[in-house]
Order: sequence, then C-alpha cells, then structure tokens
Amino acid sequence: MKYFVVLMALIASTMSYGQGYRSYNEVADALSRLTANQPTTLSLESYGTSGQGRNLLALSWTQDSETASDKPKIMITAATHGDERITTEALLRYLESTLQERPRNPIYASLIEQYEIIFVPIVSPDSFERVSRTVNGVDPNRSFPGPGTNRQGSAVTAIQALIDYTKPHNIVAVIDLHAFGEVFLLPWGHTLSNIAPDDWRTLQTLANDAAAGTGYRVVKLTSFLGGRTAAGGSADYWYGRQGALSMGLEIARRKIPPTNQIPSVTDTVTKILDQYFLSILNNIQLGD
Repeated sequence: MKYFVVLMALIASTMSYGQGYRSYNEVADALSRLTANQPTTLSLESYGTSGQGRNLLALSWTQDSETASDKPKIMITAATHGDERITTEALLRYLESTLQERPRNPIYASLIEQYEIIFVPIVSPDSFERVSRTVNGVDPNRSFPGPGTNRQGSAVTAIQALIDYTKPHNIVAVIDLHAFGEVFLLPWGHTLSNIAPDDWRTLQTLANDAAAGTGYRVVKLTSFLGGRTAAGGSADYWYGRQGALSMGLEIARRKIPPTNQIPSVTDTVTKILDQYFLSILNNIQLGD
C-alpha cells in the first residue's frame, strides 16, 4: 500500500473571519518559515498552480531528504472544500507545534526515519479564497476520477495537479481533513459494498486508535451520508486507484468555528494525528 502525509495550505480572510484564520499568503509564509528553520528535514514545493494561478503547496517532512524517494509516503490534506477553513488552520497550528516545539519527540524521530510525511494544507485554493465549497460550480470532492465514475481525470485543476503529483510516489496512507462532524469516514463512498476485509480491519485499527479519547466516531462513508452513495470522493480515489489506506476526517462542529474555539479544535486534531502516527509505528508498519 502507499501514501504520504500531505498538507496543503492556503488562507482565510482575517478581515472577515478574525485574526485566528490566516490568508493564503500568510499560510504560504508560515510554511516557508518552517522550512527555513529546518532545512534538513523539511522541504516546501509547488506541485502546480490552480485554475486561477495560485501555487499548490506541499510540505515534505522526513529524516533525510536524500533518501526520501525510497520511503513510503503518508499524506495529510486539508481544505479540499474551501469553505472548511478550520481544516487548514488546525493543520497549520499542528505543524507549527510539532515541528517547532516537539521536533525531538521519539515518536516523530522514528516516524520520519521510516516514512516521508507530506502535508497539503490547502488542496483547493481557488474555492478557499472565495470561502466556497465549489470551484466553478464543481465540488472538488466529487471530481476525483473513480472508482464509481468513468472519469479519467478531474475537472478541477487543483485536484488533477494533486493526482499527478502523487502518482509517482509510494503513497501508503492518507487522511483528508474536512469539517464538520467529529467523525472518521472509511471507504467506500460510491457503493454500499465493502472494501477488502483485511484493509477494512487495518483502517478500523488506525481510525479507532486515532479516535481514542476524543469522542470522535468511526463509520463507513455511506453511513455518514444516511445510506446514500457519493462517487468521486478523495477516500475512494486514494484507496481504489492508488492503493492507499485512506479515510476522511470530519473535524470540529462548524466549518468556520469562532476564533476562540480554534485552539481546542487544534488540540484534538493534534491528539488524533499523534495517535494515528503512533498506531502506524506500533501496529501497522505500512509499506512492508
């Protein structure tokens, strides 16, 4: 299996949503500062541009960039839907805390020795800037090319760029952050059928370990949708087309919570990601 942690960041308008939410430029600047402070373990790259010309940014974290290409990848993404601003802010604050305050944590030392983690804090910058779910009327999280669709590519430029960027990589696991609901969503979404039993058990282990002590639930995507199906989602694509252990994670109770709630949401997301990575190290060993 394959995957890497990807966080993509763009921004929230501080004028409209308070000083707790950062703009695209502020997110990009924060990622640049993190990289400048730890150039041996972090690298920031643009893997393309959005339909409106905004850079698509991915932050890579691994022990030795020289050997990164040989490592399995884990990806964490956010803001596939541009109106779910809390996903970007919580992920960015998690990165700032982990990379600045806890870089010598033995969990992470072991993690980045074995894996490359890729963070994409803003998957869809054009809808992010407009505080919109859609890009030119298209839902980015219904535009992935199957399974369950006949599409060979995505109608959303930013989604296609992310797909092209990840194809050469050995992606073993993915979490795509959304808001809201406080729930882990496991594939499939395009059908009521189940994924392979061994993969289901592994995903359940990862999700249950990550959810421990947070109050978050673990459910199948179609259950979250009330028994309906939805094709073209990220979790189905990463699992069905790239073979990654993928899941959606609906954080918080609102898409843009009041700024005074951002720290508590971030604390929960930090706990979830800490426990998720620890489960990978202790129980799963992806990419073997």
